[in-house]
Amino acid sequence: MFEILREYNDYLQQCFIMLDVKTFQKKCAERCTNDSNRKATIDHALRGTLLVILPKNVSNNVHLLEIYIAFCIELCRKDLATASMSVMLFADIFDSMTVDRNEQLFVFVENNVVVWKEDLFSACKNNLLRMCNDLELSRNVQCLRNV
Repeated sequence: MFEILREYNDYLQQCFIMLDVKTFQKKCAERCTNDSNRKATIDHALRGTLLVILPKNVSNNVHLLEIYIAFCIELCRKDLATASMSVMLFADIFDSMTVDRNEQLFVFVENNVVVWKEDLFSACKNNLLRMCNDLELSRNVQCLRNV
């Protein structure tokens, strides 16, 4: 099982670097024919790869994280990952960054409202809204601390 997870992590990282969803989809279909097992494994690989990306993102390059979320969204659209995975990744990212960096990433959320309105993401809209409210609350608390 762990060997399969490592393989998926490797596939995902390689395909993310090249932004190649088709190759990733092909490799995953060859490796695992069971959709539910494949989705669970890919979801795990997405979170694992994020853990690799975050420490490398020492310059706090929000753009790299935006690209990763967009890559995840494409995997969701191809039915390779659970639709809520992109929102879970946002939660992980928001939990790991400062409020000012989160605000920069939040612009990505705002600029992609069309994506979140897709039927595919309807089940996770409330989670996304809750995160946005938490971010707003964090910003307000930060402002109060600076007073």
